[in-house]
Amino acid sequence: MELTHLKLASIDEIALERIRNLEQELNAHILALEPQVTLRELDEQDMEKLHRLENELGVVLIAYDQL
Repeated sequence: MELTHLKLASIDEIALERIRNLEQELNAHILALEPQVTLRELDEQDMEKLHRLENELGVVLIAYDQL
């Protein structure tokens, strides 16, 4: 599968430092991606549905508008 809707984010040194601090706090690696599509604004109820399905499937889901 080709991932064409996301790319590695271009971030400045301040953002990188904040991410590194959070990595240390969470004891986890964090990958910063930026979307190449328009992300869909979801209301609280729809976000809950999305998160529930993420948990059931063990994946990360992203809702976006069609091109």
